[in-house]
Amino acid sequence: MILFTTLLCSNVCAEQLDDYYEEQFSASEVRESYDALDNSAKKILEDIGLNISSAEEFSPPDFKSIITVIINCFKNGIKEPFKITLSAVGIIMIFSLINATVPLEENYGAYNIFIIFSVVLVYFNSLYQLLTGCSAVLQALSSFLVVFIPCLCGVITAFGYTATSAGASTMLIMSLDAMSLLSSYILVPAATSVMCLGLGAGISPLGGVVRLCGYIKKGVLWFLGIASGVFSSVLGMQTAVAAAGDNIAVRASKTIITGVFPIMGPTLAETLNTARGSLGILKSGIGIYGIIAIAAILLPMVISLFCWRLSFAVCRLVADFFEIKGIATVFESIDFCVTILLGSTVFIGMLYIISVAVVSGVG
Repeated sequence: MILFTTLLCSNVCAEQLDDYYEEQFSASEVRESYDALDNSAKKILEDIGLNISSAEEFSPPDFKSIITVIINCFKNGIKEPFKITLSAVGIIMIFSLINATVPLEENYGAYNIFIIFSVVLVYFNSLYQLLTGCSAVLQALSSFLVVFIPCLCGVITAFGYTATSAGASTMLIMSLDAMSLLSSYILVPAATSVMCLGLGAGISPLGGVVRLCGYIKKGVLWFLGIASGVFSSVLGMQTAVAAAGDNIAVRASKTIITGVFPIMGPTLAETLNTARGSLGILKSGIGIYGIIAIAAILLPMVISLFCWRLSFAVCRLVADFFEIKGIATVFESIDFCVTILLGSTVFIGMLYIISVAVVSGVG
């Protein structure tokens, strides 16, 4: 009879635990956050095999699929810069050939302006798409996090960490508004200003314009680094302090249950531990999903910006080789513009990845 009861209770408890896990997974509404992703991020999640349709199919992707997705993003991101680079290098070589065969001492300034505008015209549409694309990617990230953060904090609340959930949710939601203002009033205007100054630096004889572009780039990146560090530190300290208080509250609740129910108290306390363990697995899984989703949103743009930086480096190298200083100066300044966009995207992405990791790692 004891053996039969033990086997029967073991099967029933496992089934109830699975049902409880599925119930909590559905109550977290994490599936709604998937609908908030843009199409490119959804395609990446499908390619790496991350499925959140049910708790049973929800599992982290393998390393091989992630590497394959990164390679595919790099292949897609290098196509446009490669074609534009060939066109720009062709224009530079044609101008160099003209300069080598026809004396241009008297009209060199006019020819210099002509070659600069010719090369910039080739890159104009792509640069415009980069500026608007970065702003759209940050907006897509904000739209996803607005839905995802309440899901994660809801699971943390059910886990018993109410103070941690309330503090983290408030800080992260406020940071989304700050990120929107930062993108609209600092990042895009700074990058656009550097690009316009770079165009003028190739024409103007003043050498301080390029240094000014470099100062703007360093200022923006320093500001982002300091802001990210301060936010991550404050969130980490607040989470640690709130988690310590929540741990005391959870232990106190177990003590109260054991004291009020002398016979069934230990069993109820163990049941609470089992439920919290299931929620802990769910919390960690949702945190991993959030980190992967953030990376999926930003990965195509980051790789594209890196490929464009390679394009500008090649063109600047060719211009220096043929001693066309105006073009080299323009590409150096435009590279500052792309560096601002790349640095800001990476900084913001790492900020939220670290924040989600810190919040989901409590307990």
